[in-house]
Amino acid sequence: MARVARLLIEKFAKETLVAFVDPDTVEARNIYRQNFCKAEVGYNKAIALAARYGTAWGVDIVALAQNFNKDICSSRYDDLTVLIGCVDNPAARRDIRNATRQIEGTVFWLDCGNTKESGQVLIGRNDPGEKVKPFPFPDKCAWLPLPSRQHKELVGKETGGGDLPAGAPVETAGLSCAEIAMLDEQGLTINQAIASIAADYLARLLLTQTLDRFQTYIDLNSGSMKSTYITAANLRGWKR
Repeated sequence: MARVARLLIEKFAKETLVAFVDPDTVEARNIYRQNFCKAEVGYNKAIALAARYGTAWGVDIVALAQNFNKDICSSRYDDLTVLIGCVDNPAARRDIRNATRQIEGTVFWLDCGNTKESGQVLIGRNDPGEKVKPFPFPDKCAWLPLPSRQHKELVGKETGGGDLPAGAPVETAGLSCAEIAMLDEQGLTINQAIASIAADYLARLLLTQTLDRFQTYIDLNSGSMKSTYITAANLRGWKR
């Protein structure tokens, strides 16, 4: 995120605001599979990451040691808002979904989730508020279903049948990702794999404008990765 922001500012002269939001504190168990080090134990996660990445990339990053809510995204940033969710519970995803409905302007929601050795990256766009088709022009997509519509399980609703696709998050007795990891229920590299895919989505969306997929599922155990591409046929199943 910080790298993309630096390029937007330096190469494209875009006014950019980056904010990290997390109420949690770094614990020793976070070091094994998340991007923290021993020196950061005891610090708020958002503050620790904002300081490190802001310094590394020369980007001003706002750190908010609190739960996410729509008021964090002020309406003055009404050109384009990208909400990147790396959360592990339905309530937090509901907060993000609600924000996409209330923030002014164009809002994309990039959602990341994983289990032990599999995970998914999903992206969707808020309703543009106009009576336009998903493809008003052959090569121009104006709308994508939000992650909460792609997989209702993410916000706590059951689909009524069928298993979750590979990589869809599941709960393990209410444990956090860090606790699951300490129980050896999360691989050492799955977080990094999901982060790399999400970073590619972000770069394609904001820098090269070549984003051509809206779902990617990865399974490290089998070595497979599958994406759903942004086509009229693939979007036909979701109505605005």
